[in-house]
Amino acid sequence: MRFNGYLEVRIGEAVDLKPTSYSKRHSIRPSLKSHLLDPYIVAKVDDVRIGQTQTKSKTNSPTYNESLCSQIRDGKVL
Repeated sequence: MRFNGYLEVRIGEAVDLKPTSYSKRHSIRPSLKSHLLDPYIVAKVDDVRIGQTQTKSKTNSPTYNESLCSQIRDGKVL
């Protein structure tokens, strides 16, 4: 099923994010419990980027308060 229309995604915050083994692959000391992240959010429709939030520096609980908006034609996957 395909969808058309205006897409607005509102992004508020994330709480207590945990690093993955992939995000710690270049760490000198990967066993540290307080590994801070530089998180951001990317929205894609059919593997095409329609928007991205700002990167928040050195935090595991980022606050964004951002909206990503786009006109979608013949979308299949969000």
